[in-house]
Amino acid sequence: MEACYEVYVQPFPGPGGKWQISTNGCTTPVWAQNGRELFYMSSGNFKSVSVTTQPTFSASTPRIVADYSPFLMGRLSNGVYDIGPDGQRFLFVKANVENGPPDEVRVVLNWTEELKHVALTSKQP
Repeated sequence: MEACYEVYVQPFPGPGGKWQISTNGCTTPVWAQNGRELFYMSSGNFKSVSVTTQPTFSASTPRIVADYSPFLMGRLSNGVYDIGPDGQRFLFVKANVENGPPDEVRVVLNWTEELKHVALTSKQP
């Protein structure tokens, strides 16, 4: 039988309460950069919960951000991902199934500009 994990939040450093966020098992929780949204994977869905801490802690009902297939998850490197500053974009690390986890990750910024440059230089004789 596979272990069932849940997400809880609590103040750090304490003291304070402890609140359960997920209810049907989940993996890989990640906070948005603004600290007001928590993302996690659960039951074939990528979900998010909005949170507030003032005047007391409260969390919204989880909402589905996207569906994912078990096939896709098998291709990801242990569900490693991060969220863009706007909370609208996500970066997932794809596993190299044949050779194990990657030794390095390359991030290309402004790739559209690079693509334009390559397209222009390839057209010239």
